[in-house]
Amino acid sequence: MAQEKTNYPKSIYFKLPNYRIIGVGNTYTGSENTFNYRLKLDKEADRIHLWVWYGMKCFGLSEIVNEHDAENSEKGMSDLAAAVDTEYDIYKEKLRSGEVKRRPTYDSGEDNEPVLSDYEIFGENVDLDAGGSKN
Repeated sequence: MAQEKTNYPKSIYFKLPNYRIIGVGNTYTGSENTFNYRLKLDKEADRIHLWVWYGMKCFGLSEIVNEHDAENSEKGMSDLAAAVDTEYDIYKEKLRSGEVKRRPTYDSGEDNEPVLSDYEIFGENVDLDAGGSKN
């Protein structure tokens, strides 16, 4: 018996799993720069939940910026895909305004200065909390 195809919209920014993956209870997380999201089925309520947070910390250590939930169905998953896109658009605006910071990288792109020197990255016994000096 062939599976029935649906034409629910998908995320325009992220490759999210299909409903069958989340609908049976799996957790899915994703990120782009310092934008993070998590999808998980709440089995008791039979709803799919979406959490969004910013920063470099894991879900358990972060402050949640926004939450959404939807029915446990393909339509609900589609609604949450749209919510992820909306949340990402909000995040991009906050990046532009400076309200949210980007992930620091080796080359910050500003004034062609690296965030960390080669010594700090490749040196041995470097205590970064003490300003990069040798122990």
